Amino acid sequence: MRLLAFLSLLLLIYPSMACIYEIREVVFYPNATQEVGRDWMVVNFTNPYPFNLYDVNLSYRNDFVYIPLIPANSNLKIDPYKTLSPQNFPLSITHTANLQGGAVNIIYTIKNSYSRDVDVSIEIPKPANFLSCIGCQAGDTLTFHSTIPAGGEKSFSILVSGYSGEISDSILAFKLKDSVPVEYGVELLLSIEKKRAGNEWYATFRIQNPLAQDVNVSFEAWYVLKIDDYTFTDRESLYNETFQLSAGENKTFQSVVESDKTPVFYARAKARLAGQCEVTIFPATFSDGNYIVGEAVLKGFSYQFTPPGGGGGGGGGGGGPPPPVLPPVQPPAQPPVQPPVQPPAQPQPISLPVSVSLPAITVPEIPA
Repeated sequence: MRLLAFLSLLLLIYPSMACIYEIREVVFYPNATQEVGRDWMVVNFTNPYPFNLYDVNLSYRNDFVYIPLIPANSNLKIDPYKTLSPQNFPLSITHTANLQGGAVNIIYTIKNSYSRDVDVSIEIPKPANFLSCIGCQAGDTLTFHSTIPAGGEKSFSILVSGYSGEISDSILAFKLKDSVPVEYGVELLLSIEKKRAGNEWYATFRIQNPLAQDVNVSFEAWYVLKIDDYTFTDRESLYNETFQLSAGENKTFQSVVESDKTPVFYARAKARLAGQCEVTIFPATFSDGNYIVGEAVLKGFSYQFTPPGGGGGGGGGGGGPPPPVLPPVQPPAQPPVQPPVQPPAQPQPISLPVSVSLPAITVPEIPA
């Protein structure tokens, strides 16, 4: 007997792999609103295994993703893969401003409505009348960085002198993590042994699951008869089976072909696996003909208060109460984000075939 074919598969299955980026062009306003422009999906599928993945299927935001083949130890990127309907981020930012002595205290509050913690950074140009910052760091710019728990919020405050001024547009950086179910096919350990007794040819097909998990297996085996070096008969099916293999389990099939011609056996075994793949959702801003991924614009605003009034005449006493403080002026209504007049050329989605077949295993002729 001779071992005629062997396909190997690593024992390790990773708990998850990177598969999808979603990118949303967005502008945030400090009144808990946001404007989302272009929203698109990027396939960024990493195959960390030393074997090919076949017929990869997943669904994200009600859109179906199908990839017929991802080679071993490789990354497949298709940008853009699909355009999505715009969807807001589960983050909101508000501000309040109030008088504090002879200064104005501006408080930013960032609320996280996402189901996971989110790391958030805000970089604000330092105002000319800046005095101090609580909950943030002051350098050339004012920087806030914090992990905001799921369903929670964090605040920081800026103290500025005077009664009026302006906070410029800022940079808001964050990313969201998610995961979605994914299914894919892999090759299994497969061997074929053949022996001859007169005109009877015996074939033993052995399939092994070397993984640490159960798998559903699709197995086919067939043969053709060799007439001469260039001529073969039509394909004759031996097996077309679907079954489950437990972790480490083997399954054997045996067949006998009676012929005075030499049979050439073929076999194919594929397993379907299910797991999770990682999705990363980024904000983006369009600047100078390019998208800056990972950053959004947080719009600025102006504010103005009426200073407390001075004393009053008439002789003996102090002046009356100061005039009421006016609330800060709300930021002007912002126009919706418009797509650029001539956006940069984007790679076109790749047209992919519908299915992939594994290479056949051919058994060479055994000398008589």
